Amino acid sequence: MKRCFLKFAMVIFMLTLISGYVSSDALAKTKKGDPSFGRIVYIDQNMAFVVINLGKKDGVEKDFSFEVYRRDTKIGEIKVVKVRRTFSAADIEYTYKNRFMKVGDTVRPFKKAAETFMRRQKKILREKLNELFIQAQNLLKNKDYKPAEEKIREALQLDPENKKALRIFNEVKEACLREKLNELFIKAQAYLKEMECELAEEKIREALQLDPENKKALKMLRKVEEALRTIISIEPETIIVDINAPKNIIHSTAMDVLRKYGCLISSSNPVKYSLQASKNKRVPLIKDIISESGPFTRNKIYYSVEVEKSPKSDYLVINRLIIYLRGVYDKEGQAYNYRIKMSSAAYKEAQEMVRSIKYLAEGL
Repeated sequence: MKRCFLKFAMVIFMLTLISGYVSSDALAKTKKGDPSFGRIVYIDQNMAFVVINLGKKDGVEKDFSFEVYRRDTKIGEIKVVKVRRTFSAADIEYTYKNRFMKVGDTVRPFKKAAETFMRRQKKILREKLNELFIQAQNLLKNKDYKPAEEKIREALQLDPENKKALRIFNEVKEACLREKLNELFIKAQAYLKEMECELAEEKIREALQLDPENKKALKMLRKVEEALRTIISIEPETIIVDINAPKNIIHSTAMDVLRKYGCLISSSNPVKYSLQASKNKRVPLIKDIISESGPFTRNKIYYSVEVEKSPKSDYLVINRLIIYLRGVYDKEGQAYNYRIKMSSAAYKEAQEMVRSIKYLAEGL
């Protein structure tokens, strides 16, 4: 039973080795005698698996392992057909002749072959890396960031700890970030110009996700937050306006604000308004602003003036002037959702409008 178990364990060990994976513990067990020599750790009818210990470098034990062909029990032509663990090339060949091969043999000639191979491999690697560095830097200068990133990633696959590759990779990443941030800032500025503050805020927050400490993005966010003021509610002292006056002061002055800050005020999108008076009911000056594109109007400007009939039948009392930005109306013209916001510039304009109304009304 014990013998069967040992045979099973040996088979598992050999399969592990021939598959190309050798742990540090397994390697340590195969290194007997002079540690600078290699050792044949597995052999079958066609292949032998060889481990070369190259000694320490930078305080780390270096091993070189590969498979070789064998013919019967003699070494005829031995070729390196696979390079394990550290190297990726499989096309470098070395030839040795007429040596009997068995498990446990030290393989002094392979040590020289391995060292020669390593020197040649380092030269090939250095030349390939330099070629990739030049290509990546030229692409970076031409602002072709994606191809540049692909080249430098290829270099890092060959040498993941190469300092120059890591430095160029960081340069490419920073350039890609700058390009993406600039694209988001341009879109945000365009949205701000059209008073689409929520869309501008969305783009700026995308930028902050990429670079949370970006000063330009933080400054733009403050600008957007300033523009996204809540409902403006101005309550002047009681103003009495003659509704029979030849020019409706409230309406014409308010329209100036709407034309300046609202894209909807045009001949193609007529504004429906009504001025009604009743003894006990407050009525908006502008009832609705309905878009021709559909039953719902989103993100548009409108305003209302709460009025009530004065004791004198020919006069209205303005109790409250309200300017709205971003209201949503249903097809009947009734506001059912208020997300009211306005820029600081529009706020000042609204205050001026109230002062103008009050001044002109007092002269009536």
